[in-house]
Order: sequence, then C-alpha cells, then structure tokens
Amino acid sequence: MIHNKPLVSIITAMFNGQDTLEDCYRSVIGQTYKNFEWLVVDDQSTDHSFEMISNLPDSRIRLLQTSANTGGPAAPRNLAVDNSKGEFIAILDQDDIWDPDKLERQLDFMEKNRDIGFLSCNMRVIDDCAQRVTRAAIRKPGLRYPDADDIYRENPFLSSAIILRRFIIEDIGGFDERPEVCGRDEWELAIRVSLKYRTAFN
Repeated sequence: MIHNKPLVSIITAMFNGQDTLEDCYRSVIGQTYKNFEWLVVDDQSTDHSFEMISNLPDSRIRLLQTSANTGGPAAPRNLAVDNSKGEFIAILDQDDIWDPDKLERQLDFMEKNRDIGFLSCNMRVIDDCAQRVTRAAIRKPGLRYPDADDIYRENPFLSSAIILRRFIIEDIGGFDERPEVCGRDEWELAIRVSLKYRTAFN
C-alpha cells in the first residue's frame, strides 16, 4: 500500500469522443486510488464531447482546449502535462477504460521500484456490445525491463496503460508533435525515456 499518496495527473487527449467518454469517466472516478486530477484536453471536437466533460460533477476534472485542431494526441497531451500538478503522469485514451485498481497497483510498483521511471501494464480487448473479453492480453504477459533496442524492435507499451514520473517527461521534452510521429508518439516517447531511464512492463 502507498503511504505518501503522491498526486497523479491523468491526461486524456479528446476528439469527438462522446460515444465512449461516459465509460472512460466512470473508470476514472471508480479508481481505488483517489488522489488524482484528470486533465482532459479537447482538440476542437465537433460533437458534444466538450459539453459532456464540462457538465461532469467532479472538481478533480480539469478541461482544457487547443486553439485549433492539432490532428493527433501529442500536442493535447503536452498541453495537459504543462498544466498538470502530479508527481506521476498517467495516460488514458478517450475510448479506453481502467480496472478499478489500476492506478493503485501501478503506484505500488513504482514506490517499491524507485529506479523505474516509465511503467506499462497490459490491456485486454472488450466487445462493447456484449461486454465480454475477446482478447485477454494485447502484449505477452510477464514482468520485463525493456531497453531502447527492445522497444525499438517491438513496442511493449500501450498508451492507456502507461504511467511515468513527471520529472522524466519534463527532462526529455514531452511528446513529439511532428506529423510523421502521429499515432506513434507514446512509442517514440518510450524510446527516448529508455535511453536515460529504466522502463518496465508488468
């Protein structure tokens, strides 16, 4: 169990996510670990996403908006990090949900392994309609400590499963916003992190 209760900043890049936002929100407020803030950055959605988040009754939610659509999650994620207060940064995509003890278990691991700067757990695939698991694990299960070569060859990390120490993302300069990295920005981030810090997949 974690004793010093570090603040965790959950960051979500949002664009036209109205169909999945409610489930995402419920998985955030349902966390057993409660000392978090949730920064949602709207990338100029054209649906009702912005209004939906604006009306959610939780003071831990902070809604931001880009000045123009950026075409990818990197810039909204950087805006969220710039406005965050947490000792840890946890990524959550708008169409994903977390198990209730996700944050608690990851923080417990990070507290016990202070040499680890970047951690990812696994993810499963759920059928939205039937609410059944269609794929039990996206990555091969098991604890491992990938280095930069391992990550370059085959990215073991999954965006909504990632948590990292705030000082590390500040040190390496955040997410790469170049168009050619779009859709792979957390993979590129993991490679840069692993050149200076230890990473883990658990």
